[in-house]
Amino acid sequence: HEADLGQFGPKGLRLAKVCEWTPIIREMRAKTIAGWDYESIADWLRHNGIPTGPYSKCGRWTGVMVKNLLEDDILWGQRTFQRTIYTRILR
Repeated sequence: HEADLGQFGPKGLRLAKVCEWTPIIREMRAKTIAGWDYESIADWLRHNGIPTGPYSKCGRWTGVMVKNLLEDDILWGQRTFQRTIYTRILR
């Protein structure tokens, strides 16, 4: 496995492109550019019976989920690691 080798990132990184989702995400992007708000896009996704991802807790599309998906850096191929670093301050 490429993930076990650490060839394309940290060892154990398991990300894969799901090609079936590409047209849907492109359509979501087009609707955003056309001025649709995130909740309207979520309504469109629900109306067309498009399932949420496997990590969705509520199991249905919401405007917040659409926003988080479209603004996620990994969607555009940018990996981030330790974007926010927390430091303990002991008094």
